[in-house]
Parts: sequence; C-alpha cells; structure tokens
Amino acid sequence: ALPTDFQATAALAIGADSLLLTTGKHGLYLVTVAEIKPFPLKGHAISHTQYFSSLIRIDEKTFALGTYTNGCYIIDKEGNLIQNFSRRSGLQNNNIRSLYCDKNRNIWLGLDNGIDFIAYNNAVKHINPASLTNGSGYASAFLNNQLYLGLSDGLFQLPLPGLKDISYAANDFTPVAGAEGQIWGLSTLNNQLLVNSHDGLYSLAAQGLRPVLKGTGFWTVQAGAGNLLAVAGKYTGIQLLQVSDNAITARQTVPGFHESARFVTVDNNNTVWTSHPYRGVYKIEGIESSRPTVRLYTNQNGLPSALNNHVYRVRNKIVIATGKGIYSYNRGKDVFEPAPEFKQIFGEKSIRYLKEDAQGNIWFIHEKNLGVVDFAALKPQLLYFPELKDKMVSGFEHINPINECNILVGAENGFYHIN
Repeated sequence: ALPTDFQATAALAIGADSLLLTTGKHGLYLVTVAEIKPFPLKGHAISHTQYFSSLIRIDEKTFALGTYTNGCYIIDKEGNLIQNFSRRSGLQNNNIRSLYCDKNRNIWLGLDNGIDFIAYNNAVKHINPASLTNGSGYASAFLNNQLYLGLSDGLFQLPLPGLKDISYAANDFTPVAGAEGQIWGLSTLNNQLLVNSHDGLYSLAAQGLRPVLKGTGFWTVQAGAGNLLAVAGKYTGIQLLQVSDNAITARQTVPGFHESARFVTVDNNNTVWTSHPYRGVYKIEGIESSRPTVRLYTNQNGLPSALNNHVYRVRNKIVIATGKGIYSYNRGKDVFEPAPEFKQIFGEKSIRYLKEDAQGNIWFIHEKNLGVVDFAALKPQLLYFPELKDKMVSGFEHINPINECNILVGAENGFYHIN
C-alpha cells in the first residue's frame, strides 16, 4: 500500500507501459500495468525522504531530478547516481522548482529565486561528488578498470564499467583505507599502483595499501630506462626503486643530491633530470654508483633564468618549460637552447606544464590557462579551454589524458573531465 501522505510531484514515461514518479517525501516509484513499486536510488548519501520536485529525460539512458534541498541529481535508468549539481558546484541555491532540457541536451533550472543553466552536453564536466569531500585534485590513474583520484585529503577509487566516456559513471567514490591525507602523485609500474603521499611511498594491491618507504614525503615516480629500475622524487633527494612482477621495493637514495625533487624525468641513458623552481635544472649521471655526478644548469648554461624551470620528457626528448618558451638540451655543447620544434608553436610564452598524450598531442599550462597543441592538421594548432581558467591548483597542475575521450584535469575542488 502507498503511504497515506503519498504525493506525486512529477511523472515521466520511460517505456511503452511504464512511468517514473517522483514524490514529496517518499522517493521515486515505478508504475507499470501490473504494479506500483519503489524505485530505489543508489549513490552517496541520497535521501529518499527529501522533496523531489521535478523529473525530466536528458536522453534514453539518463534523467534529471530536481529537489528542494540538494539541487539536481543526474541518474541512469537503473537509479544509479551519475552527478549531483548543487550550490557547492555553482548553482545559486539548492531549491529546484522546475527543470527543462533543450534540444542540445543542456539543462535549465527554475530555482526558488532565479534561473540556472547547466551545459550538460559540454565537452567539459566537473567531477566533485560529495564522496570526494570537496578536496583539491592532485593526481589520477586508471588501472585494471579502476579509476583512482588523489586529492588533498586522501586517495579515492571507483570501479568503472566499460564506458567510452567515464564522466557518465556513477560518482560513488570510496576512500582507500590507510591513504588519508595529502596525495601528491599516482604512478603505474608493472601493473602496480604507486601512491606518492605526504608521509611516504605506498603500493596498492588487492591486499590493500603497503608501504614501500615511509618517513618523508614523495612527489613522483618515473620508470627508468631498464625494466627493473624506477626513480622517485621526494622531499629531500632521489630514491631508487626495484621493480618486480609482484612487488616494488626501496633501494638506495642517490648520494650527493638532497634537494626537493618534485619534477623528475629519466632519459634513455638512465640519466636523471630534476628541476627546482628556485635553483635551476640538475643532471644526475651514474645514479646506481656510489659517487654519481651532479651538475646544475642555470642562466649561465643557456636557460633564460635559474627560476621557474620545469623538466619533462616530451617526444622522447628532455625539455624544460620556462618563462620564455620551451628549451631542450644540446648534449654536444652541454647547454640548453630554445627548442626549434616548439618555438614555432609556443614562441616565448610562459609554459609551466607539459603532457604528451597517446595521439602525440601536447597538453600544456600557459599562465593559468589549459591548452593543447593539436597535431592533427598540417600545421599544429593551439586550442584553449577558457572555462577552466583559474580552476586548477596553481603550481600543482595535473593533466591525465587516459584516452581521447577521457582527459582528467585536477581542480581546486575535485577534477574536471574533458571528452
């Protein structure tokens, strides 16, 4: 029997002989010729006793629900929560009185005291569900059909079905036990996930989180030229790691180098390059020996300045993103020079982040703007995403091009997804 105070607030045909009803205080109901029964919603902290005010179809697989207290929910046909738009994600308030989906699948919201617009069919979507606790996004990784997000307050994971666009997955992230606090980076080596955190380096396996080395913070891990070696940048120095099929273990710290190593890469000769924002760029050769060679490069060695240099490996070359464009290393002269192949693209733009995707396109940060160099045309094109300006964690930007349909960008609150 229906509750005595049952009140239907909206109805939507979802099949030839079925309706979906929203109610004031009793959740959703599925109505068929044979019966009327509750339609459970599945997701993080969805209350079935809240007031559902409106219901619309976005497409054949997704619906939007309006509420008086928690904004707008996007759900799939099985009732799984995909996304929640609320005041926290930019709405003027959480009191939704009506909804409308236009021909471009964008959503208009009639509020208690205004109108809002959600560009739902946009290529850029904000991923910041309540389960992520509004932390800042620093790192991400995709491994074995699991999406991992590293935030300022811990590591979270989400099992992913075979979706082409992962932004349509239910946003019910769960925290990884033992990985609370600041996560600086995530790396995958030999089908294993490495977690760089404020208090150490950890590996995550089916058995849970296992410490590789504790006692200091780790920024990043990069694979060495050989399959059995990896290099980790930490708060003070460079750590060598041994990689095997079932474990990653700590070897020695590289002697003679004690600077913070947040930006690290390794070339084909197992030479480690690391940049320090206030010192310059270091080249470390013979990393497995007891007396490696450490050399510092500054404006005395071709760089435009000793400040604000960021080292990356792009198109199989060691390059430096600087305040005056991209520089590359001339081994014959042992100096850095403006990289001619990038100068025609960037000129002397201030660049502080570079990431190459599987298609050979290069994602970058210019000042506080996210862009990509598209090499699909005869002449490379610079494309920008103005809607993400000032939305990223300044100085700690993160871009992860999983594939052409799924690019994750760390944000001040959660992440952004670009298709």
